[in-house]
Amino acid sequence: MSNQSRVLCVVLPNKNKVDISVGLEHKGQDVINQLCQLLGLKELTHFGLHFVKDNGHLFLDLEKKLTTYFPKAWKRNTLQERIVLHLRVQYYIENGRHIADKAACGLYYADLKGGVVRSWCYAQEGRFFQLAAYALQADLGDWREGEGSYFSPLDYFPPWLVSGRGCDYVLQHTPGLHRELIGMDAHTAALLFIQEAYSLSDVPLTFYNMSKGKKEQSASVWLGLALTGLHVSEMVNGKQQLFYELVWSSIHHLTFKGRRFEIKADPLGGSKLVLYTPSTLHSQHLLKHMSKCHHLHLHTRHSVEELHLLLHPIGGQQQRELYVGDGTDPDTDDSEDELPALKSYLDKVRRCWPGSLSVLRPRQRQSQEVRKSVCADFKEIEMCVDEPEEMCVDDPEEMFVDEPEEMCVDDPEEFGLVAELLGGVCVDGPPFMTTPPCRYLFL
Repeated sequence: MSNQSRVLCVVLPNKNKVDISVGLEHKGQDVINQLCQLLGLKELTHFGLHFVKDNGHLFLDLEKKLTTYFPKAWKRNTLQERIVLHLRVQYYIENGRHIADKAACGLYYADLKGGVVRSWCYAQEGRFFQLAAYALQADLGDWREGEGSYFSPLDYFPPWLVSGRGCDYVLQHTPGLHRELIGMDAHTAALLFIQEAYSLSDVPLTFYNMSKGKKEQSASVWLGLALTGLHVSEMVNGKQQLFYELVWSSIHHLTFKGRRFEIKADPLGGSKLVLYTPSTLHSQHLLKHMSKCHHLHLHTRHSVEELHLLLHPIGGQQQRELYVGDGTDPDTDDSEDELPALKSYLDKVRRCWPGSLSVLRPRQRQSQEVRKSVCADFKEIEMCVDEPEEMCVDDPEEMFVDEPEEMCVDDPEEFGLVAELLGGVCVDGPPFMTTPPCRYLFL
């Protein structure tokens, strides 16, 4: 290995580890590209590289050099311990059929499986047993009589459920549900698991550790970022309790100033919720993650609604029930049950999907960056973040820029794909927009 090469360890959602050789000039995207090549994946669109820094975690900006995040000793090649990155889902979707690559869908399933085991949804105990049945079918195949205790409950259930019900109860009642899935192939079982797991409120979320006060040493609040908005929760009597669920349409302002994060939304009753991130770097990456989730939500929600209608037609003329497995692969040409319209539609969604995740391009760069996204919400959402701490100013009035002129920065080709997808949407003006667009202000 040359003096310019370093080895990173990347932990996959299925707990497997992959060593990646990188150079000092390499970026996060280079790591993703090597992972795709080594694992034989076509794409990792929904995933990001997760890293723990300054007692807080963040997703790497794939366009920045790795040296931006790692200690200087790593650059000098004097760091004793190995740098570890985690490949995790950064953008959650409800239907696994949107993921064209089966191997990538398997990693997506493994990520959600870990989220289910960590879930705190006490009121949905029965759903965990059904999820365990799907996971067992995906992992082990058909149930076989006389196997006895053929799985570990803690691998498929949250610890609080296992301790509350007991291992014997779980091992007694789960095999019956697993037995009902005999004949279902692993990929179909994984797709059903993804769809069912998405309904748990704390699974399709990326949690960020926040604190209530600027001088607090440890995190006391969990900010959950979902495709549809934000969840704010705290630990109460040893249990995670959700306090606010803020959909994008209810949020007026999201403002960052250094570590300070301020939310103004309808459910807060006119008051502001103030939280603190571990550092300004975390603020910048959290804001970018928020803006891209919001952007993706606006570009895909119509597609998701149309897909749901195709899978569940109105009028009672139901096609093959997705919960019944017939041993065929629904994503191959050999499957006679898949609707032609659905297959054609999914192909269009898959072609359109990568564009929805493209980074918003900068419109102007002074001491700030101003970026815009299409918005169909009734509220104007304003997002602000400071430059690195050494460049911050004390007067918050100076952190805002003048009102930018109207300008659409989205790719026209993306709009054409979405328009074609939805069967004739006018793209002369901002698509899907019934109200003024939101602005993302990066200060």
